[in-house]
Amino acid sequence: MVNNKIFFSVLLAFYIVGGFLLMVVPKEAIHLKINTFHCIGADYFFRYFTEIGNGVTVGVIAVILYFFDKRLSAAVGLSALAAGLIVQLLKHFVFPDMMRPSAVMEHLYLVQGVVMNKMYSFPSGHTATAFAMFSTLVFYFRRKRLKLLFLLFAMLVGFSRMYLSQHFLVDVYVGSMIGLLFAIVFFVLLFDKRRENVEEI
Repeated sequence: MVNNKIFFSVLLAFYIVGGFLLMVVPKEAIHLKINTFHCIGADYFFRYFTEIGNGVTVGVIAVILYFFDKRLSAAVGLSALAAGLIVQLLKHFVFPDMMRPSAVMEHLYLVQGVVMNKMYSFPSGHTATAFAMFSTLVFYFRRKRLKLLFLLFAMLVGFSRMYLSQHFLVDVYVGSMIGLLFAIVFFVLLFDKRRENVEEI
C-alpha cells in the first residue's frame, strides 16, 4: 500500500465531490446531465469497454495473472468475487426495488445495440468488480504511470455504466467503494508489507 498517494487523493476527491452532488442534486438530474454528453465514437468505445467490469472478464484476467504471480491472481480474483457477491446480495435482498435509469426516465439517449436493464440498479456490479481488480493492480505495481492507467480504467468503467444509462451516479459511487474495500482487504491479507519479492515493473 506504499506510494499510492495520488490514487487515494483522486478517489478522495471523487468521493467528496460525488457525495456532495448526491446530497444536493436529485440522481435523475445528475444522470440527465451526463446523458447530454455523447457521440458516435464514445458510444462505440463505452459499449465494449464497459465489459471489462463483467465478472467473466475479470475471471479470465485473474486466470492469466496466475501464470505470472499466483498471489496477485488470488488477490484480483478473491476481491472481485467478494465485491460481486456483496453487490448481488444488496441488489436482490436489500434494495430490490431500485430501478435503473431507462426504467424511470424518459427521453434518454440510448446507445444502439446495448440491452437495457430495468431492475436491480443499486449498486453497480461492473463498477465494483472493476475497482476491485484495478485497485489491486494499483497496489501491486510500483510505476506511477501504471497506477494512473489502472485508476483511469477503473473510473472509465464506472463512467461507462452511466454513459450507457445502466446506472445512476449513486450506484457507481457505492459500487466503487465496495470494490476498493475488498481490494484493500485481500491485498493486505495476501501480500507482505515489505514485498521484497515483487520486482520494479
